[in-house]
Amino acid sequence: MQETISLFALFKLGGAVMWPLLLLLVAATAIIIDRIVFLIKTDRKPMRGAETACEILRTQGTGPAAAFCTEPRRIWGTAMAIALDRNGGKTSSIALAKAQTEETLQGMERPLTYLDLIASISPILGFLGTVTGMIAAFKAISEANTVQLQVVAAGLYEALFTTAFGLIIAVISTIAAHVFRQYVDTYALEMEHALALVESSELA
Repeated sequence: MQETISLFALFKLGGAVMWPLLLLLVAATAIIIDRIVFLIKTDRKPMRGAETACEILRTQGTGPAAAFCTEPRRIWGTAMAIALDRNGGKTSSIALAKAQTEETLQGMERPLTYLDLIASISPILGFLGTVTGMIAAFKAISEANTVQLQVVAAGLYEALFTTAFGLIIAVISTIAAHVFRQYVDTYALEMEHALALVESSELA
């Protein structure tokens, strides 16, 4: 009958390198949860918002339109409010709105660069753990009077855990970064269209 190995026992088999890998997993999980909450809580529909804001501006004026745009959940709001304010001229307002949009996009991209970094580092750390584990295994073999196949297999079996763990973290981080980046790209394209709509509108 095979002996059941607990998750913590498997974790300990990987040695000291498993701890920084665990920290990377925690960091990746925190970033993923943060991005999910961000996507749920924020309004990422600038095109629909631009149409509504333009209508409010025509019927009620600048104040209500700005108040509509700058509600906290609307990440496009600040840029849209700038674009609707024509006091400095249409060209200047649109240019400032595009600069604000770029700043917003950079803020959305920044956590994803950390996911990319985690995806790059974790397999390297995992492979490092495997190499150090194999060094220890072969050292024990060289010092032994007799070499048994089970001893060699056990050492390699334990050493490979870090590589597997690192690859799992890399896969999770890479997939998450790709999915979130798709949302960022979609938002950027829609924001560009929304600003083009505002720019072409004749606002009273």
